[in-house]
Formats: sequence, C-alpha cells, structure tokens
Amino acid sequence: MPPEPEEPPPVSNAATIAGMQELWPSLGSAGHPELCYRRCLHFARGVCSHGSGCHFCHVTTHPPDRKMQRSDRELLHGLSLPDLLRVTWRVLAWRIQARRAQAEPIFEVLALELQDAQRAQSQGPMGPMGPAGRRPTDQELQALQWSLSRSSMNFASLITFISSRCRPASRDQLLALLAQMTQEARP
Repeated sequence: MPPEPEEPPPVSNAATIAGMQELWPSLGSAGHPELCYRRCLHFARGVCSHGSGCHFCHVTTHPPDRKMQRSDRELLHGLSLPDLLRVTWRVLAWRIQARRAQAEPIFEVLALELQDAQRAQSQGPMGPMGPAGRRPTDQELQALQWSLSRSSMNFASLITFISSRCRPASRDQLLALLAQMTQEARP
C-alpha cells in the first residue's frame, strides 16, 4: 500500500495573498499606486474569483483610506473650474512625479481647459462660487489643497473627478489619455 501523501503545511493568509498576486496580477493593479483603481476587497480576503481580469487593485500595499472632511469635499465640489484646476494642479504634479513625462499630454489638456475657463469667467458670470455662494479666499483654497494632498485620492481618481467638470471634448480626451497611461503601465 502506498504511503499517504503528507498534508501541505498551513499557509498564512499573507502568503496566500502573495502567491495569488504572482499568479493573478489584476487589470486594476496597473500603475499602482497612482493609476490603479481602489483595492480589491475580495483579494484582500484571499478569494477574488475574477483573478487577472479583476478591475480592482490586487497590490496589497495601499495607503490607509483618508477621506477629506465634509466641508472640504463640499468646497471642492462647489469650486469654479479655474479654481478647481488651480487647487489640484500641484497635487496632480506631485502624485504623478515618477511618470511626469507620460502625463504631460494630460497637463496640456488641463492647461487649455484652464485658459478657456478663465476666458469664459472673465466674459460672463463667475459660475460656481462655493457652498456659501461666495468665492473662496486664497487661504481656504490653500487649506483645501493641503487637505487634498493628504487624502487617498490618487492621480487617476483626481483626473476622473476633474474631467467630470470639463467640457465634453476635454473630458473625453482626458479619460482617453488616462486609459492610455494605465494601459502602458500594464506589464
């Protein structure tokens, strides 16, 4: 009678996840940490059934989720497009510094959008003025920029948010450029 095979030694959850990551680098992990989508909760538990086709990030080293305060989120959503671009520009540049050359076309589209928005603002009404119906002060904008830089919003999520406020042609161009950057980041 042949000897019974030995049972494999118990494997820790971290080792299982590391092994799964080698087998299944997910689509959503491309460009981690600044271009990926949010982390896959199923993969973190060791049971992602989508494997490499998962659209969420399978890299286990995500920074802790840090949301902006409600007042900052309301202010961010209420900014005029020129103010929004001014507040996010430096944060975007800082977030993508390792891939700045790849991101240059995105910054060019944002610069054109800023010029058009400033031109439209100088010719007509000021547009959104913030939650209280007034233009935010420079101190409020600086504090918002500080809060945004410490939030867990990465480059891709910031571009997606900004693009929703841009003209349709610019929005489509920004999202296409972001998708291209993400595609180029895939192994």
